[in-house]
Amino acid sequence: MLFLLTIIAAGGCRRAAEHDAPSDASSSNTTPTAREAWPMDAETQPSHAVAHADAPPAGAWTPDWSTRRREAVEGLEARAHAMEAAVLEVARDPEVLIQAADRALAAGRAEQAAELFARAATLDPANPDARMGQAMALVSIDRYDQALPVYESLLEQLPADEAIRFNYAVALSRCGCPEQARKQYEALLDADANNLRARLNLASLLHARNHLNEASRHYRALLDDVNRLGPTDAAAVWANYGQLLLDLRNDEEAMRAFAESAKAQPDDAVAWLNLAQVARIVGRYGTAVAACKRAVTLEPQDPAIWERLGELYRELHHATGDESHLKQALECEEAAKRRQTQASDK
Repeated sequence: MLFLLTIIAAGGCRRAAEHDAPSDASSSNTTPTAREAWPMDAETQPSHAVAHADAPPAGAWTPDWSTRRREAVEGLEARAHAMEAAVLEVARDPEVLIQAADRALAAGRAEQAAELFARAATLDPANPDARMGQAMALVSIDRYDQALPVYESLLEQLPADEAIRFNYAVALSRCGCPEQARKQYEALLDADANNLRARLNLASLLHARNHLNEASRHYRALLDDVNRLGPTDAAAVWANYGQLLLDLRNDEEAMRAFAESAKAQPDDAVAWLNLAQVARIVGRYGTAVAACKRAVTLEPQDPAIWERLGELYRELHHATGDESHLKQALECEEAAKRRQTQASDK
């Protein structure tokens, strides 16, 4: 259970500020300009309060005004998009193209946004905004290989920009280039040893590649300054470190790390289930049952958690012979079945 936290700046394209997800202390990015709604003609449904001599007989067809209104709006939107496309086809102003790309990206049209940003970059190569937007659009549709040369050109122009280098490292990692990504993270840490996001991603990268001692050093450095981490990041670091300790066969310390992870995010059922599983490995059934009960409290409709709790009680019954544990196991199994039935009925 490895939480590889690769963090990519998302959102506004005027500057590629880092997006600190899942950190609670993230710096907010400029959100792309939302596409403005096109004006809708007010359409009034005729009143039938007064009976007329030529009123249609009962059961006759009457207009569906809600359908007509929807069709009218859809028609307006289609014409508006066609007009905008025609204008952009001949546009030569980079700023116009960038603004249109922002709107396209906000509307979920990432491919169109990437094309518009690329055209703007061709018209104005010295302006980094277009290439930043192009990289963000490509990343949003998982085209990391196409984003790499864009980030590289940006770094040639802005070599000291930490956000660009960070995002470049993430893209390298996603493209299966871990050693190149590692060099970029290390460069960020050489420039600023307090860059927590770079250290967190580097630790996760090293852990995934089984460089456990190096990963442990970076996890410990993060935990030595844990107060600077938001609750979500702190929980993830503790959980990652706990997994590393399990890999090193240090089960007791791993359980303590997972306990800290649950403490950092007390409303996260997964964190408590992780603790329950590790406590079960260590043989601390009291801790395991208590953690699983906490998870049940947080997610009472999840049958899998009830099943996990039932398994713990059955193991306790086999270990101690205490019939009360068997009774509790059966109750948990029945609760799991009820929730499975409820879920299937929906």
